Amino acid sequence: MRTVIAFTVFILLAAMFLQDVDAAYGCPSAYQCRNYCRYSGCREGYCESDMSCRCNDCWARKRRSIQE
Repeated sequence: MRTVIAFTVFILLAAMFLQDVDAAYGCPSAYQCRNYCRYSGCREGYCESDMSCRCNDCWARKRRSIQE
């Protein structure tokens, strides 16, 4: 049972680390940024100087990630 718990914790920590590494590279593409913003409850999204993804017209409550 301890092995299963340890494995589950390891997988969760690895998933959180991979998300942080992916976010560190800025805005990968306009398509992925737009999809992220729509998933977060916004109408549209765009890359701002290839460093960050900006979302417009957010009407829904913001979904929080596990890093916040």
